[in-house]
Amino acid sequence: MKSRFIRQVSIASLLASAMMLLSQGAANASTCIEQVHELADRYHVTTKPPKADAETGLSTNKLSQSGGVVTPPPVADNSVITPAQPPKDRMPTLPDVTASTPEPPKAKAAEQASLQALLMAAREQAEQGREAQCLDRLHEAQQLLNRPK
Repeated sequence: MKSRFIRQVSIASLLASAMMLLSQGAANASTCIEQVHELADRYHVTTKPPKADAETGLSTNKLSQSGGVVTPPPVADNSVITPAQPPKDRMPTLPDVTASTPEPPKAKAAEQASLQALLMAAREQAEQGREAQCLDRLHEAQQLLNRPK
């Protein structure tokens, strides 16, 4: 009986939190596209899809035939500064101890890319007049941000 009450209270608090977040988002932005732009601005991501560069001669037909593979930039670029390699025979003065990092940078980059993809999809749906699908993508983006790390 006591555990059932605790479960009901926790579910009610979760629902209240979700409703507060939804109402806060609705109060700040009236349409889905505005909410998408607000979230994109807050997390510094763009919602504009990438375009092929006209100078390189890439077209959608060429990209589809090559599977999206493009030629890399030239390696011997004079504007790129290559750091000097440390000598291999350096004398160790301290033991090699690696510092523990709480989260690798790739995880943040992957989360950022997922967020950007969801916001691009939401923007596309909103521009086509599909408000419900836009809100679904926006909800997925908010779930991604609220996921425990």
